[in-house]
Amino acid sequence: MSTSESLLLLGATGNLGKQVLASLQAANCPQVTLLVRSPEKLPADVPKNYRIIKGEISDADALKEALVGVSTVIMTAGRPDVVDQPGKAPGSLRTLFRLVYDAVVASSNPPRLLALGGAGILDAPGSGFVYQLPFFPPVGKGYTVIHEANLALLRASSLEWTFFCPGLLVDDDPRRAAVVIDALDQR
Repeated sequence: MSTSESLLLLGATGNLGKQVLASLQAANCPQVTLLVRSPEKLPADVPKNYRIIKGEISDADALKEALVGVSTVIMTAGRPDVVDQPGKAPGSLRTLFRLVYDAVVASSNPPRLLALGGAGILDAPGSGFVYQLPFFPPVGKGYTVIHEANLALLRASSLEWTFFCPGLLVDDDPRRAAVVIDALDQR
């Protein structure tokens, strides 16, 4: 990861996002933008030079503002088990990913997109994806369909992208953030 790289972290107060944020801080990344619904949920030690924008991914103006000058977007926001409710800000991975994807594509200079996927979307040699193997838990198959659709969208695009799969996504294991930081170094 280049220290001159300008990053936008989406989902900074979520399970994986807060770990990625801590890793970016530990790596002394100087140019980080955080688009967050609730800035008060951010850790107190967020560097003063980090740009914090209060807003929702579903707010096109806030997302457009957050994308200004950014070279890489790290998308950790959204949950595959959430169903969007009428009258409320969307929280589902499917909806949030599409909003971010569309905004990135519409950018005059589209940044690279690092997108979150579950381990079920990893290739299983000779048999498609891991989620298609007999031992994969049935509860995860529904989530993986969302990841598969997001991956297909990226593959069909002309964007520069990385799809990262940090394994188990339900605990607070800080080693998962290392997968994202390593993905920043892959160009």
